[in-house]
Amino acid sequence: MQLSSIFLTAAGLLAPVYSSAIISIGRRYEGLNVSLASTGNTKAQVAVTNTGSSEISVVKANTFFDASPTKKFIVYKEGSQKEVPFKGVHFRRSPSDLTKDDLQLIGPGQTIDSEFDLAETHNLLEGGTYIVSAEGVFPISDPKFTSIVGVIPYKSNELKIEVDGKQASSVFSARANKHDHLARRADFNNGDCTDHQKAVIAGALKRASSIAGEASNAALSGDVRVFQQYFRTTDPAIRQQVSDRFGAIANEACSAEGGVVKYQCDDEMDVCRPGTVAYALSGSNVVVNCPVYYSVAAVSQECDAGDQALTVIHELSHIDAVYYPATTDLAYGEDASMALNADMAVRNADSYTFYANAVRQNCSPT
Repeated sequence: MQLSSIFLTAAGLLAPVYSSAIISIGRRYEGLNVSLASTGNTKAQVAVTNTGSSEISVVKANTFFDASPTKKFIVYKEGSQKEVPFKGVHFRRSPSDLTKDDLQLIGPGQTIDSEFDLAETHNLLEGGTYIVSAEGVFPISDPKFTSIVGVIPYKSNELKIEVDGKQASSVFSARANKHDHLARRADFNNGDCTDHQKAVIAGALKRASSIAGEASNAALSGDVRVFQQYFRTTDPAIRQQVSDRFGAIANEACSAEGGVVKYQCDDEMDVCRPGTVAYALSGSNVVVNCPVYYSVAAVSQECDAGDQALTVIHELSHIDAVYYPATTDLAYGEDASMALNADMAVRNADSYTFYANAVRQNCSPT
């Protein structure tokens, strides 16, 4: 871990969810249907339809209502079992900072369309046939109070697209150049982080390494009820996978100068909007701390809260070079994460964040 650059986001925040029936945190909702269609080469249209009889208020961040280059799609080259790596941004926001501008209202029967270029966040330069789908969760808010009260899972259709690699290259290269520039600055310019910021990051990394190490041991030999609560399974193979990821995170976090991930304190990507704690540039091995990060608690004493070290664990889980395959943000916050099924939980960053915290705090399973 190199102390000049790395991106994080506050632990205990908001996120997306997975297809029709609603998983309720506070109340139940009817479903949202997600449909994909090709609009030419690497572009895909997403249609989100409210299939229920009442209006739904969806939190925009990290969903199809957010234009930021966050992970929205699952992409495979036809014939390959390996997902095309995501090359965009992972960021998180605190749900307590939601405003009405952060919400998308969808009336009963209403469909809202949006279009995305897959080449902006995936390397499709090889060209040929790709299989595209989407799954996750929509965080649902009460528009009167702008708080998250539930999540709706979604799973789209599979879309087959024919890609011209040369056209895809021009789109991908433009964003990749920005990421590469930031990574180079992280490597060679240590002036972007003040001495105070470096000290905060160093302390958080040290604590994160210890917490992740404890979680790695607990995943294999700890209370199975706690593991079941966060990962929805006690399968020995999954426990081993979770343990291995935590072990890799612990090793990276203790490598203050020799690790693969770099920290950056200057938001050159202009992603640190209000409420955003940090973000990770997937594929560039860079984490950028937003100003809010330094006001997050250094150490939390609550089972469902986050702190600076837990944010480190969350963000390092997003880096393929730390442990492959990297996690994604299928759900944010403890309640939403525990509502995921086993297949989704093992891929969800906050499932690791809150499990690690539960182990550290010796939280009893509910």
